[in-house]
Order: sequence, then structure tokens, then C-alpha cells
Amino acid sequence: MAAPLPSPSLPGLPLPTPSASPALPVTTAPSAVGSILGSGESAAGATAGTAPAAPEHPIYQPSPDEQSSLPDEPGRLAYEQQQLDVTTDFAAFDATLGGIAIGAGGGSGRFGWPLVVPGGQKAPITQRFGCTNLPGEPYKAECPSKRWHSGLDLAEPTGTPVFASDAGVVRAYRSDTGYGNHILLIHGNGYATLYGHLSSFAVADGQVVKRGEMIGQVGSTGFSTGPHLHFEIRYQTDYIDPCAEIKC
Repeated sequence: MAAPLPSPSLPGLPLPTPSASPALPVTTAPSAVGSILGSGESAAGATAGTAPAAPEHPIYQPSPDEQSSLPDEPGRLAYEQQQLDVTTDFAAFDATLGGIAIGAGGGSGRFGWPLVVPGGQKAPITQRFGCTNLPGEPYKAECPSKRWHSGLDLAEPTGTPVFASDAGVVRAYRSDTGYGNHILLIHGNGYATLYGHLSSFAVADGQVVKRGEMIGQVGSTGFSTGPHLHFEIRYQTDYIDPCAEIKC
């Protein structure tokens, strides 16, 4: 696990110290935040988004006995802990940053494709959401294999641009395990998206971004077997199948 970087702070935006390793120092000045919010991009106000009809897969922390039913797989326990850390951070950030994200147009519960290749084609899916047989994936008792995949994997070469699926506030993390370098994008109204295994960031921690804005580049950092984007949609403490929202 990479050593934690200094906890970010942004004047005017009270950011609690993340429980996972925070990434980039915040560079977005208060005036820059104001200019983004005042740009006229989808000024949605504080209208509540529509909650998913049946949120899926709450965060699950197995008991030690259940954990012992799986072999010791490199990175699995660290990956599970990282997921729990992100969930803790998300709850705090949604409370403090959700209103800013909503003001920028986020929080509607509608999402766009985060990875589109030249010509407008959708990136190929290499692993879908749900139960999986792949070793090293997080534990889930309900799966026959006891392993499951919390998002959607989209394969493209390292350096391919990654775009914000909805407007929101950036939380950027550097890590050498699990999600690798990743962005948690707070959208407001209980929604967030996560973009994992990035090779680089195109935005600063704390920055407000528009829907469709480039936020990073595809990579293979963390627990990864090749260049791809791991994409998650979260609603409060639940994971949502991305294909149900972005129409795979």
C-alpha cells in the first residue's frame, strides 16, 4: 500500500480526512470552483435524484470463519479493506460535498459511458458486474464461487481518456493495490462513481467537473492483469450494476 499523502484541504470546502490514502493535494482555488459552478452547465439546483428501484449488493464484511473458506489470494484482503475505506469516505464526502455536486448538475441518477473510443464505439467489456470465478476478487457469501466483481471492466490501451459519467466533485487516490490509482466522483443525492486502475489523473482532488469531462487515463495500476478501466456506480452503501444504468 502506498504511503498516505498529506490530507487535502480546500478553502470554503470542509473536507474530512479520508480513511483511505488521499491522493493529490487540492489545487482548485475557491474562485475556480465558483467559476465552474457559475458556468451554466446543467444548473440542477438541489432537486433530489431518483433512487434506484432496488439497490443491489450492500457492502459486505465477512466473518473470519467465512474468510477462511477461501485461499489466501494476493491482494484480496487488501482489496476488500480498500472497498470498505472508500465506502466510509463516500458517506462523509456525500454529506459535505453533495450540495456542490448537485449545483454543478450532478445527482440525477443518470449516467453516461465513461470510456468511448474514437468513432463513438463503446469500449469492450472484459468483466461484468456480479459473481465471478476470478481469483483475488472480493468475498461474497451468496456467490457459488464466494467471489464477486463490484463494477464493470472496460478494456482499452493505457492512456485512453476516461470521462466523468456525471457532474460531481473529484476525490483522487493513489494506491498500489486494489483499485490502484482511482477517482471517487461525488455526484450528490447519495450517488457516486468510481474509476479504477488509472495511469494518470487529468483533474485535481477537490475539483468540480462537468458530465463528460476528461478526468484521467486508462492504466493497469493496483490489482490488475492488464490495461482497463474498472467502473462502479454506488448509491449510498449499495453497488449498482453499471449495465442497468448505462445500457451495455
